[in-house]
Order: sequence, then C-alpha cells, then structure tokens
Amino acid sequence: MYKTRHPVVHVHAETGKRHLILGGFAGRVEGYTTSESERLLSIFDSYVTRLENTVRWQWNEGDVAIWDNLATQHYAIAD
Repeated sequence: MYKTRHPVVHVHAETGKRHLILGGFAGRVEGYTTSESERLLSIFDSYVTRLENTVRWQWNEGDVAIWDNLATQHYAIAD
C-alpha cells in the first residue's frame, strides 16, 4: 500500500479557489491523534457529501457533462 502526504486544503491552480482533498484514501490528518483525525475527516466528509454540494445527473440523449477533476470527489453508483 502506498502512503503519501498532501494538504487537506488545496488551492486550485487556475481559479485560486480553495477546496478539500479527501476521499476514501485519506487516512489521517498530520499533527492530530488518530481519534482527532477520524473526527476531522468525518466533519470534512460530511460537508463534501451534503446534498447542496453534490450533483446527480440523469442522462438524456445529447447531454454533455464536464467537471473539474482537480476539485471533484467522485463516487460512482451502480444504477
């Protein structure tokens, strides 16, 4: 298993906007205990996955969807 460090808050190179880098691969927040990290990651994840911060697309013929891969957390569902 590979381990790496990266900032939780990332500044987008083109827009300058800040966004969270999380996902299922985030293990812990450096400088915090395991339990503190779990709590922080849970808080961050609950923000990212709030309904108002998500998009669910129902495809229609001719649709084109574009997203910014630098600032999007993906979760594919089997439907």
